[in-house]
Amino acid sequence: MAQTKIQSVQLSDSGVTPGPYTSANITVDSAGRITAAANGASVPALTATEVAYGSPGNTITSTPDFTYDDGTGTLEVGPTGFDALIEANTGQAIIVSGDTGARFESNSNTFGINSSGALLVNASAGTAGQVLTSAGSSLPPTWSPAGVSAPLNEIVYGTGSGVTSDVDFTFDTTTDTLVVGADANGAITAATGFSITLESNGGINNITLTSAGEINVNGSVGSAGQVLTSAGFGSAATWAAAVNTFSWNTQSVDYSLALSDAENGVAINSASPTDVTVLNDSSVNFPIGTSILVASDNTGTVTLVADTGVNIYVRTGLTLVLYGQYSLVTLIKRAANTWYAAGDLAP
Repeated sequence: MAQTKIQSVQLSDSGVTPGPYTSANITVDSAGRITAAANGASVPALTATEVAYGSPGNTITSTPDFTYDDGTGTLEVGPTGFDALIEANTGQAIIVSGDTGARFESNSNTFGINSSGALLVNASAGTAGQVLTSAGSSLPPTWSPAGVSAPLNEIVYGTGSGVTSDVDFTFDTTTDTLVVGADANGAITAATGFSITLESNGGINNITLTSAGEINVNGSVGSAGQVLTSAGFGSAATWAAAVNTFSWNTQSVDYSLALSDAENGVAINSASPTDVTVLNDSSVNFPIGTSILVASDNTGTVTLVADTGVNIYVRTGLTLVLYGQYSLVTLIKRAANTWYAAGDLAP
């Protein structure tokens, strides 16, 4: 084996100060020689739970206002009375803390807890009784009324700070019955200027309480003095003449009976002959069963006259002439254009 001779080589001075370096910053040339060396920034001594971070001077530092307790898993940011920020590189999370509370932000949507403990979503703490409701993917949640359960038939309504139900406000789906108020003695009220309409059969028959206080039945408010009259089961109610307190209509000349005479009396006060005419239904249509009294208050002859197409029947042997002064005869409508007369009639 050939022998190798080792010779000593004198290295030139590199200019690097010999000695130990702390957190050394060094420069190495292409031949692998260290051509420069300097002490680097030293890592400060950290108290328990303090987190080290880079300072504006490119040095490493720490503060008691930024700590992490691995025992409790608690990250605390900022001293009392001061807010500090930590932002992730992705922009997905910001934590703000201090006396004003803490918040978590994502893409400009904020979720936080303020200093009083209120839960904030986009700066809103909601109202008492509301719950935080998801709006789905990519949308922030919102505060909304809580869902409630209610006893059978009770209707849920808002109280201004939540929702509730009451035994005095119910709807029975079996009978389609709405009950308002204790013992059904409540009220359904329309706002000023509005009407309430009760409809049946798809709106064919309806009753409307108008803003003017009228009762509109199937498009009609009737006329003064009429009453709402039942037509029986399955038929719509209608406005009809009221059965008024009996009154006398005094006349001194020939007179034709009017609807207002129904269930009342016509008194003829004349010393001359006077006719009382019953008009055809086409002119004045009294309800069947209408009765009218005709009286002679004076000495003039009073005669009942049937209009064209009208029949007035009397007992055999009697005429349509009242017997004389103070005579009284009753006219009763028996059928269409058919009347009976009974009372003090002359033969």
